[in-house]
Amino acid sequence: MKIYCFYIGIVFVFLFSCQEKKDITLEEVLTKYSEKVESIDKLSYNIRRVDTFSQGGAVWDNKGFAHLEKRTEDTIFGFSFYGKRDDVPVISIYDQGKTFTLDQKEMMYELGKGGFYYMGSPGGQMVATSFFGLDDEYQSRELVKSDENYTIKYTFPDDTTYLVTNRIKMVELNADFIPVKIKSSSLVQGEKSTTDLIFSDIKINENTSSSLENYKDKIKEYTLLMPEEDVPSIVLGKKLPITNLTELRTGKKVSIDNSKIVLLDFWETWCGWCIKAFPDVEELKKTYSEDLVVYGISTEDKDKAIELLDKKKVTFSNYFEDASIHDTFEVNSFPKYYLVDKNGVIVKEYFGFSDNIERDIQVLIN
Repeated sequence: MKIYCFYIGIVFVFLFSCQEKKDITLEEVLTKYSEKVESIDKLSYNIRRVDTFSQGGAVWDNKGFAHLEKRTEDTIFGFSFYGKRDDVPVISIYDQGKTFTLDQKEMMYELGKGGFYYMGSPGGQMVATSFFGLDDEYQSRELVKSDENYTIKYTFPDDTTYLVTNRIKMVELNADFIPVKIKSSSLVQGEKSTTDLIFSDIKINENTSSSLENYKDKIKEYTLLMPEEDVPSIVLGKKLPITNLTELRTGKKVSIDNSKIVLLDFWETWCGWCIKAFPDVEELKKTYSEDLVVYGISTEDKDKAIELLDKKKVTFSNYFEDASIHDTFEVNSFPKYYLVDKNGVIVKEYFGFSDNIERDIQVLIN
């Protein structure tokens, strides 16, 4: 009798759980998903991406890895990422509006400005946005239930400009409301194409094995690939576009000293050549202290910047600004230096440290 009651109990629990799952609504799934998104600060996963094209019968089947970290202040993606496709020696990193494309074979890297285009890079192809938010622009949306997971089916309006029709996306969430598979399909000029993203070994928050900071530290081992021709900045020959800077350690606003020649040093903690040039900048500050003031400027990691400056025993003044200052000065590579005369006019710019900086300082003094 006890065994009979035990089995009856199991059947009852099974039927109850099935009924509970069956009765869940799309709104409830979306609420649970939103709660999960709120709890995620960083995650990593392995991924298999399969792109199929009817025209020509081409199939691209690639595997890789991605690490994502939430950045609510980021206006492009809302997160930063590291991505690596297994079949190519290229690493894609995006953080704070900048892209870093690392060539592991040549040990060189390119620095660029971030944008949605970067999702087409080898590492960017391994990145999925659905871990930090679902589509909010669609034609219709419905819930498709299965025994274990929940799938949200999206349909999108036709893109008449590029003749893309029958646009559908299926986002499959597991029992913890984490995306485990995403399937997109459409007809491009009448030809069907599909993309399958299949995730595995998903790790969240403290369970991730590394951090974006650690991945960016590897950039120090690479040499920056400079453009073939340096394009002069729009601020060159013009008055300094700012009047004050924010002191790194105290957060106080400090007015720029117009009574002396000014050297602006734009650097970041991941930039090996920036750090290598610190002693040279220190020497300039020491040698020309009566006529020159040096302002170091970084934008990304205040605590790490302070730690690094202390370790290197840097004594020239350093400041911490919003990354938008790079747009103001057209800083697209690091380190970047600007020399400002006593009239507040930017007279020289340098793509990397150069002996010419000291020569030009001497000219301005004399």
